[in-house]
Amino acid sequence: MIATYRDEQTNNPILDRIQARIREVIDALNVLDALPLPRYVLALQKDFTTTSATAQRTPLAFPVRKGETWLVEFAGLAGCTGSANGMKFAILAPAGSEISGALDSSLTTATDDSHQQFTAVNTLTTAVHTVNGGVRDDAATFCLKASENGFCAIAIAATTSGNTAKLAAKAWIRASRYREV
Repeated sequence: MIATYRDEQTNNPILDRIQARIREVIDALNVLDALPLPRYVLALQKDFTTTSATAQRTPLAFPVRKGETWLVEFAGLAGCTGSANGMKFAILAPAGSEISGALDSSLTTATDDSHQQFTAVNTLTTAVHTVNGGVRDDAATFCLKASENGFCAIAIAATTSGNTAKLAAKAWIRASRYREV
């Protein structure tokens, strides 16, 4: 037998009264709008490499849902060996997702800056790190509005198939969902 505790004044179960009060507080504070939005902070445990000239998804990925808007920051060391043709980046996301942002990288030297706008998801940038060997700093910041449920991910590719593009361990992303106003 389960005991039911009752309010002495109303003879209603106390749990009903507590639940009703919680609903009143939620309605009064509009708590759902005040709840923190999802956030992901991810870092590579080990180097990610590919010899493919097509975009290869790294483990730096997080789930997105249709209509969500995300602010994403990325930083890491990257490079390519095998030739001076370099490597490329892409932001993978559901087709039709809107993206606005840029990649800051380098070309033949650490001071030969490259600033590239992201104009579409699932599209490789032009070549960066066009020097054989070594890794250099890369950073990107972008906003993504997902067109469908899926994943958003950093991807890399070698400019020339057979060369090795590398995103070094400790590369990271920080993604925060936000509300558009």
